[in-house]
Amino acid sequence: MARIQPGQTILFDASTTALQVAKLLPDQPLTVVTNALQTALALVEKPSIHVTVLGGTLLSSSQSCTGWSAEQMLELFRIDAAYISCRGFDAERGPSEATEEQARLKRRIVECAEEICLLADASKVGLSSSYYFAKSADIDLWITDATPGRPIKDVLSAHGVRIEVAGK
Repeated sequence: MARIQPGQTILFDASTTALQVAKLLPDQPLTVVTNALQTALALVEKPSIHVTVLGGTLLSSSQSCTGWSAEQMLELFRIDAAYISCRGFDAERGPSEATEEQARLKRRIVECAEEICLLADASKVGLSSSYYFAKSADIDLWITDATPGRPIKDVLSAHGVRIEVAGK
């Protein structure tokens, strides 16, 4: 991932997409903050990467930590960029999550990070899950797998969202 530079502090959420991005990272000097146990375990094999796991309530379904403790720990960091995913992405309303716990933590991430990079493939577009955690205007960059159609591009462009198709 060329956009991730040595010396940055970045955050990966507890999504399978973020886990795959983490696995692709070269072993370079970085600080990675995550609430995902699988992501932390994948990165601990890279000695130049300093990994911090957000504490909190451990959810067995996602093997991730959420809750007040995790939300409060975010205050300790200057996060250059957060790489987060979602269950659904409505171009007008923004990204959404299935559980209140994940949505609350992602809302705090959006408030704390300098740049928000949404990792969402085209299948998430037009879907809405139970809890919106950000507005479209809160997203700086949408990294996706396919170029979206003109109506979606126009709406997101009006909100200031840049779009990057992975691998292009």
